[in-house]
Amino acid sequence: MSSQLFRVACVSTVIAAAVACATSPDEETLAPSTELGDGGTSVSDAAVMTDAPAVPDVPDVDAARPTCSEAGWCITPLPDSDLTLQDIWPLPNHAFALASSDSRGTQILEWRRSGNQWSYVDDDARIGVPLASNVWSPNENEVYYAFRDSGAAPNAGGFRGYVNHGRRPQPPETAWSWTRHSFDCDVVDLPRVLGTSADDVYVTFCKKIYRLKADDGDAGSDGGTSPWIPDYIDNDLTNPVTFDGATGTGGDDVWFVGRRGSGRQGPCAVVIRKTSTGYQPIVDGVPQRGGCGARAGLPRIAATFTAWSALANGRFVAVLAGVLGGVSNDLVKIAASNGGDYAIDFVGSSYSSMPVTFTGVWGASEDDLWFLASRGQSGVVVRGANIWNDGGTFQYSTLVLNGAPNTQRLSTIRGTSNNNLWAVGVDRAFHKTSP
Repeated sequence: MSSQLFRVACVSTVIAAAVACATSPDEETLAPSTELGDGGTSVSDAAVMTDAPAVPDVPDVDAARPTCSEAGWCITPLPDSDLTLQDIWPLPNHAFALASSDSRGTQILEWRRSGNQWSYVDDDARIGVPLASNVWSPNENEVYYAFRDSGAAPNAGGFRGYVNHGRRPQPPETAWSWTRHSFDCDVVDLPRVLGTSADDVYVTFCKKIYRLKADDGDAGSDGGTSPWIPDYIDNDLTNPVTFDGATGTGGDDVWFVGRRGSGRQGPCAVVIRKTSTGYQPIVDGVPQRGGCGARAGLPRIAATFTAWSALANGRFVAVLAGVLGGVSNDLVKIAASNGGDYAIDFVGSSYSSMPVTFTGVWGASEDDLWFLASRGQSGVVVRGANIWNDGGTFQYSTLVLNGAPNTQRLSTIRGTSNNNLWAVGVDRAFHKTSP
């Protein structure tokens, strides 16, 4: 297997406080390999660079050729050749994806393990929407996706976000049924939807966290009283929060991620966790000129998050941008203790021998993490093992297929286990079913 290792340069830990950790100038790094384990001449993931010669692409699935890399990443056939998969939500034997194309606009796709095929959820033109943000599904028979209209909300002086909820038809019906609800905002924002079950669904939009309190089918498409009730409202009017999304492992373990400030003031990362006792701010700060100031009683992180994932109950990991400057590969882990405190660990690493930028993260555990990374315009996958210890390592999980590396951008990595992982992007949907 094509691989390349490098060590974690530094780990620092505090309880209920956040600190940054610089890389060690003495840390030894290993040069990237360009060979596969079998001694062949195939190009490795590490050889993909923006100024590299053109490499044959692998746009189609050919039954006569291998369709899986040596690391077990397998190409799955898409219904069209011009699709960009922006987001994916996997289930044990199913998956939904948010995709866009020049010919069809924005569409929702579904994949079934039986047949290994992607298809369009609904070919109705109303599914095509502008500025879609994400997709989420509690089971294979229903799916949610969020988006923002490109125009101003009528009589609201701002913008309008939407959430669509689709349900699979039950015989004799043949078409999916859809309900749509809107949310107004006085600033430019993008709604996002996420849940932990069919009865525990949230939308973040316009400084608020909404929760679905009832079956949204009764209200119709923007008709009647909305079943989406504000469950949390940010009370800082001077430096309001912008929510970027959420992640969770269950109804009592949902993490909401956001930021305050930008430009010359801030930024300050925001992390709020919802448990059985309600919403609890974990990380916050006050944007000030040239940085992020302290907020009483809370640790601060002077950065934004580019990716995040809940690992297990009380465990959260994220990729940071802007802590140390340069490549956005600094990591943070937040772990809840039995006493109600939180330990915040940082890892700052030297990536001179692996010149990639982390853009996504998903974890089976805090000691076994999968990262989506970009190298120029190409997407690669990196696996991190025990990275919170000095002996931790990162390793490419090769996407090389038929002698050619992946040359397309990848947008999302997500899974339900190490036996059910997805990495998707431009004209690509890689599926991994081996650990």
